[in-house]
Amino acid sequence: MNNPITEDWIKKTITCSTCKEKDTVEYDPHRWMKYMSGQMVQNVWPEAPADYREKLIGVRSGFYICDACWPTEEDEDAEW
Repeated sequence: MNNPITEDWIKKTITCSTCKEKDTVEYDPHRWMKYMSGQMVQNVWPEAPADYREKLIGVRSGFYICDACWPTEEDEDAEW
């Protein structure tokens, strides 16, 4: 059954730049145009969780890091 709210949304597959796992993200093409015209992702999708917005940034930039590979605060505290 199609959802009338999301039926015209674009679906993209993105690949983690670290582990090469694939992920998908769906987005409203009308909001995407606002984002591509220079608006900040958090202003275009203020209600969206950070991980969703990171996927959108990854689609736009070509660079994406999945949740499993994303550094945590514990990782940041580690000595390199």
